[in-house]
Amino acid sequence: MGSDNNLEGKVPEKGWAKVENGRVIVSDPEPGEMGPVIVPCEEIQVSVNGRIIWGPTPVSSRDSIVLTPKKVEPKVSIGVTVESDGMEAYVTVRAEDGAEWTVADVPASSYLNIRAEKHVIPAEVRPEDIQAVLSQKGIVFGIKADAVAKAAREKSGEPVLVAEGLEPKPGKDGHLEFLVPMERVLDLPADSLRVDFRDTVKIPMVKKGQVTAVKRKPVPGEPGKTVFGKDVPAPKPEDPKLRPGKGVILEEEGDFVKVVAILDGYPIYRASSGVYEVDEIYRVNGDVNLASGNIKFVGTVEVSGNVTDGMKVYAEGNVRIRGTVTGAEIRAWRNVEIGGNVFQSTVVAGRDTSDIKKWDDMIRTIESRLLALTELVPGAHIAAVPQEIQEDQRQKPIDAQEGQEAQIQETQKQKAQMGQMQGHEAAPQRAQAAQPATQGVAGQDLKADASRLGLLDRLRALIMALNALNKMDASKTPAVVREAIAKTREILADNRTELGQRLRRLASTLSVIRSWVEGELSGGQADVLLPYCQNCTIESARDIVITGQGAFYSTLTAGRSIKASGSTGVIRGGEARATDLIQVRVAGGQGATPTVLRVSEKGRIIADEVYPNTILIVGRFKARTENLQRSVKARIVNDRLVVNTMSGTVEVDSG
Repeated sequence: MGSDNNLEGKVPEKGWAKVENGRVIVSDPEPGEMGPVIVPCEEIQVSVNGRIIWGPTPVSSRDSIVLTPKKVEPKVSIGVTVESDGMEAYVTVRAEDGAEWTVADVPASSYLNIRAEKHVIPAEVRPEDIQAVLSQKGIVFGIKADAVAKAAREKSGEPVLVAEGLEPKPGKDGHLEFLVPMERVLDLPADSLRVDFRDTVKIPMVKKGQVTAVKRKPVPGEPGKTVFGKDVPAPKPEDPKLRPGKGVILEEEGDFVKVVAILDGYPIYRASSGVYEVDEIYRVNGDVNLASGNIKFVGTVEVSGNVTDGMKVYAEGNVRIRGTVTGAEIRAWRNVEIGGNVFQSTVVAGRDTSDIKKWDDMIRTIESRLLALTELVPGAHIAAVPQEIQEDQRQKPIDAQEGQEAQIQETQKQKAQMGQMQGHEAAPQRAQAAQPATQGVAGQDLKADASRLGLLDRLRALIMALNALNKMDASKTPAVVREAIAKTREILADNRTELGQRLRRLASTLSVIRSWVEGELSGGQADVLLPYCQNCTIESARDIVITGQGAFYSTLTAGRSIKASGSTGVIRGGEARATDLIQVRVAGGQGATPTVLRVSEKGRIIADEVYPNTILIVGRFKARTENLQRSVKARIVNDRLVVNTMSGTVEVDSG
């Protein structure tokens, strides 16, 4: 059949069908003629009398014809994917438009083709639709509204990032900075043509009170969050271990922790435990040689091996050497102990206290003059002056004043000078009316009270000594000592305070300096202990003790005593010098080389055997042995050198 509704090109008067307003209208034919036929289309379902027709079907006005247009709904899919770490969510929107058809009007025809008109139904996606899907998936954080709107608008079928989590913010790692090298360093001078490799190895050392390391505390990070709203912890920052060991304390200061040494020594950090410590002992496991370099250390040095030719070991503490010492130099502020023999070396124990002794002499002078002055000032009793100075002062009473008239005139001049020292105006011609420097103590009539002259003299002597103290070089003394020295001036200048009270304050201030002096002097008390030495120079601030065969052709100098107490205990050749005592088993030998034993006037020399050509010197007295002597004891008695031996006693009148 053709597609035209009227096969002959014209509409019959009867026997036709048409579509009007969505309804099929049928005109029956004349009796005996063929009725109209309707043909369904794909988009319109045609039911005749309740039965769907699929092809051309004759109809009459009696038939119930129902036209049902086809309708296809739009298709929309919203897919959500989330990254495995939960930090990103993507939406994929796919959409297909729908369609619906309506029945088109068709004019009357005996062969009626049903026609349809198509109408597109757009696929619509709202942002709210996507939001609802995200919510169903549990995505609640970091949603990007603009990205959601774009995905809804474009419906591209491609993944669109619509939500992002918050990455955790990392903190800052802690950091441990060592201000002092933790290992020996090689220090080669760049501008030197000649390099002594013995001095190129530097040992790390710290002093008491020194900040040796600083730890910056770690800064914690900020947690993040996934698109599901779950917290993501920040990575834990590195926190280097740090615990105080012996010899250090930790001090916190803001974001920092400082490691402060509380003693002098060698810094050690154990990374596994985080323990930082300062060891007063520096240990050399082996020999001191070119490989180790010279040793210079603020504490004690222990050497398990030998000290070889040309090497030096310096320590502000003790030195302990297990092996031998050959052609070397050993110096310690404290004791030196050597287990092996010593050859052609210099060994010195004890700090040089010559400068400290000057301070000691000065403080003793001031303390003596202060004590003398307080005897004449009521209420000025002091207890800070050492007992031996008080006893010494009682043994030296002030002589009676002679020639009072001349003394008075001289004192008037001194009084005027002292008034200027302490901020007073004074003139010699008005001495009796002027206020003296010792406010409330000096009298108004010096002629009437001669004892006041003694007070003025003693005050003048004290001021002179204090002026001398303030002129001494204190640049190398501790700050507390420098402050105490400066305070003595303030005390003297304080004319508003009664003199007795000022003297007590002065004594208390001087005790600070005295404590420092005594501590420094005690640092010079050191001993040398060794079994044997040959062609050596041995010096000790206190004692030299030779525990083995003895000392041969060496120079021994001790601040107190020399003892050769070994099995043979020999001092042969060279010179041994001590203040209090030299005690040996054997002095001298069979050869022609003389042996000199020397002590001070208050000292003694004791020997089991003394060979010929041995010189015994006690103070200014000297005696030379000509024969082998046994059980020898030499000392000064009643200004004579007395040498007792098994053979008898010899007395020497002059040195």
